[in-house]
Amino acid sequence: MDDNLNTNAYLAFLILGTGLTLLVGQLLIRSGRPYLEEVFGDSKVAGSVTRLLAVLFHLFVLGVLLLISTVDVPVEGALQAVITKLGVVLLILGVAQGGTMLVLSKLRERRLAQELMLGGAPNATPNDPLGPPEVATIHADGVVIRPAGGTA
Repeated sequence: MDDNLNTNAYLAFLILGTGLTLLVGQLLIRSGRPYLEEVFGDSKVAGSVTRLLAVLFHLFVLGVLLLISTVDVPVEGALQAVITKLGVVLLILGVAQGGTMLVLSKLRERRLAQELMLGGAPNATPNDPLGPPEVATIHADGVVIRPAGGTA
């Protein structure tokens, strides 16, 4: 294979991979923000976390993309090499997205459990018109103790 074909395949892989990364990153930002608002209960925090996750996502995937671009794959032809490398990038994107969703799901479950334990309205704050959430103590045996005037 001549060097011009290798260079063209290399550039095609980088352009396609970068385009896919930017597209998926934008989809994650737009679709992830409402989910993060539910997880964190605060739109400012959700916005900050969304931006931080987007930066992390782009840095990670573009780094993997650059590393994969230098690896020779045992296939016939430049087109097959580009397709194989893009397939690896897409698999890594899927695993990274699945891991992120798992972590966010755990955070959401933990937040919902805290809200149930506290007995307050979701996302209630001390200055909330619904009032602050009540404080409850849960013992190892599962007994919930609330302060006087609270509901069990």
